[in-house]
Formats: sequence, C-alpha cells, structure tokens
Amino acid sequence: MVKARTVDLLVPAHAEMILEGMLSRQRRELKDLSATTPVIILVAGMYPVFHVTCITQRKDPIYPATIVGKPPMEDCYMGKATERMFLPLSNAAS
Repeated sequence: MVKARTVDLLVPAHAEMILEGMLSRQRRELKDLSATTPVIILVAGMYPVFHVTCITQRKDPIYPATIVGKPPMEDCYMGKATERMFLPLSNAAS
C-alpha cells in the first residue's frame, strides 16, 4: 500500500489504475439507464457526483472489459465459462 497523491488514503501499490477524488454530499445528478456502462446496471435516479482529483496508472495498464451487443458476444462465452467453473461448487454445496 502507498499513500494516494491527492486524498488521505492508502491505495494498492500495484493497481492497474487509481481514480482519486471526492464524493459530493450535497450535489446529486440524474443518471438514467442510457448513462450507465454495460457492466453496471443502475436504476434511474439521483446519484452523488464524484469529483476526480487525480488518475494514476502503472505502465501499460490492463483494463479488463467486454463488448456487449447483439448475441452471441464475448460476454456470453465468459458467462458460460463462469457457469462451468462454479457449477461443481454449487452441486457440492447442496
């Protein structure tokens, strides 16, 4: 862990990317489904605003992401792989 550059927190020293900032307690903005990423599903509503004060990254960071679109896309195959990995564990638990 290392000290963040602009906020009084410790952050992982070997993180791919770090976004530092402050979450506003007073300011909120309307976010609807069109404003979300494919990974995060939000219900439309008023959400606090995050003010970014610094972005740091390691050299050549890895940004894991998937492209979501009309099936079949890569997330479909990732879901199937995850299902196959965890299915034996769920069977063992029952």
